[in-house]
Amino acid sequence: MNKKERMNEGKIFWGILAVAVVLLISGLTSPTLSGAVAGKAIQTISIQPAGGELLIETTNVKGVKDVSFHFIEDIHKITVKVEETTNQKFDGIIYSQFKVSSTDDEKIGTLDFNLKIKEKDIIDLGLTVEEFAVYFNGQELALTLDRIEGYYVYYTFSHDQFGDYIVGCCTDRHVNALTIQERAQEDIEAKKEIEENKAQGKLPEYKPEVQEPAPVVGDAIEQPTPETPPAPEKENFFSKIKNFFKNLFK
Repeated sequence: MNKKERMNEGKIFWGILAVAVVLLISGLTSPTLSGAVAGKAIQTISIQPAGGELLIETTNVKGVKDVSFHFIEDIHKITVKVEETTNQKFDGIIYSQFKVSSTDDEKIGTLDFNLKIKEKDIIDLGLTVEEFAVYFNGQELALTLDRIEGYYVYYTFSHDQFGDYIVGCCTDRHVNALTIQERAQEDIEAKKEIEENKAQGKLPEYKPEVQEPAPVVGDAIEQPTPETPPAPEKENFFSKIKNFFKNLFK
């Protein structure tokens, strides 16, 4: 074997070794997908430093596009799981329900969720885009409507606990929303009627207020007005003479 051949073999050896090292490092620092079946997303994380962030796609879970995990401590081989559930009790309309868990919850801080939901699915539930909400163990969380794009509605929210989540709308929220919608519709119809009347030159019918007599208080009953006695007639000159002789011969 000449010198040139030995040099080529050396290059091949070091090249293979470099690729192996890169693959080894990638395997240690990158998450490994353990399983992705309908309604479930499981991922094993070998090594992640404190302060790091890892985004996991969860398209197998209804309505959940992805979840980002923020690490508050160094991670050494833990598993995170996002899976659909069906046993949560909830007073309202449910679009989807799922559970987030980990083999080492204390090393993970905030969870950032991105939801992607068909607008038609929301309408089919009898809800509006604004009514949609997310709940953790029955408590409503702050949900942000990010955008409506194409046929989909995108929401975002964050939380710092593992457990059960529900996407939908509780009964009280739905009833309040319906009341607001009904009042808004009534206002729209009233304004429309006014505009139509103005266009046709019609004025609203005037109905004067009828004042009712004041009620009688206590024993204050209306008493009849006493009649005024007639004023005595004034005597004229002839009447005086007549009365004089009349009194003289009595």
